[in-house]
Amino acid sequence: MTHTSTPSTASAPTASTTTTPSTTPIGRLGAHLGSRSKGREARAAMARFARAGIEIADVHSPLELARWCHDHRGRSADVVGVLVRLAPGDETAMVCVLVALRPALLRTAGYLVRHGIERDDAETELVGIAWERVLAVAAAAPAHHAASAVVDGVWDRARLLVHRDRRRRDREIALGDHVDPEAIDADPGVRVTTVLADAERAKALTGRQARLVHETRVLGRPVGELATASGRDPRAVRQERRRAEIALRRHLAASFAESSPYTGWRS
Repeated sequence: MTHTSTPSTASAPTASTTTTPSTTPIGRLGAHLGSRSKGREARAAMARFARAGIEIADVHSPLELARWCHDHRGRSADVVGVLVRLAPGDETAMVCVLVALRPALLRTAGYLVRHGIERDDAETELVGIAWERVLAVAAAAPAHHAASAVVDGVWDRARLLVHRDRRRRDREIALGDHVDPEAIDADPGVRVTTVLADAERAKALTGRQARLVHETRVLGRPVGELATASGRDPRAVRQERRRAEIALRRHLAASFAESSPYTGWRS
């Protein structure tokens, strides 16, 4: 696999490929690869890559190779595919793959951040997921499809992370600033069950509404399952749960305005 074109940024890295260490996990990959792209270590790595079939004119280090992939996305699939095959036994090849795929990883990190996951947490998760995905793809996918197989796998896992995070937050009903998380029981199931029982006693919720919130938010039963069991439209069940949760928040707000009877909850 010989490419004769010279990357336009080989001597002057762009902002997206700068070797300046970043404070984020994905950004630090570039600095790590840069540390492996000097002197004898760089020459040894490029010799290994050449034996595997990667030979590109005027590209003399793993970091330059990753930059070449950024600048030649239409022709970089084969190069990344070879690196993926080498990655299980060659850490420099592994890091080179991750830096070559950095634009895709950053886009996926942005998706996680938009859905409420902290930037550092998102990038740390993605680096680990991508590393695992490269190892899996190396033994299975054809070289030409390896890059897309890694990126698609990372994207699928990212969507699963968002889904799980959303379900976790949904189970912990938004009680607002009325609750002191350090002063009450840490188990959200116990907390919500106690609140629901109080709301039902105060006639803020009907028994059916309290059971609906408890079964879907605490026990995790799908709305569709409850709808089927009761012969109702799932949309109607979701709408009833929404009304119940609004009523529950109003009940809590009124209780706390008068002075909460619960130890540890703010008055």
